[in-house]
Amino acid sequence: MKWVLDGSAINHVARASANFNTTFAALTPLVVAGELTFCDQVVVELGRTAEGDAGSLWADTVKGQRVHETAPYATQRWVVQNVERIVDTDDRYDCAAQVLAQARSLIENGAEELAVVTEDTEDKPTRRALSDACDALGIPWLGVPGMMAACAIPWP
Repeated sequence: MKWVLDGSAINHVARASANFNTTFAALTPLVVAGELTFCDQVVVELGRTAEGDAGSLWADTVKGQRVHETAPYATQRWVVQNVERIVDTDDRYDCAAQVLAQARSLIENGAEELAVVTEDTEDKPTRRALSDACDALGIPWLGVPGMMAACAIPWP
């Protein structure tokens, strides 16, 4: 199984985990094995919106160990052009489109079992929820608790 995390998922781990150090330590081998990833833009988003927080620090620390760092530009462009209201024009650090593009790219390259992990489940006035966009493209998604259960990582 491959997991594609967005910034809301990483922030949720940092906020809701009983011991975020232990939880992030359990996630790190999944990153190294290529089973868990997040796109470059998530690192930038977390650096701008959650600088110094545990999730941002973890993402910055393990980013060089990811197997898949981002989607090709053509895939990102396709998502922006074909998924309604996925770009938040009021938030220059929002990267929902890039997360969706990364998931699509992995699927196009043979990932048979993949899910986006997000806590972005409510539409914003300026952008649809990432979970809704995943549904529109037929990309499975779940929240952090579901991923933790599937990976047998204690939660919260």
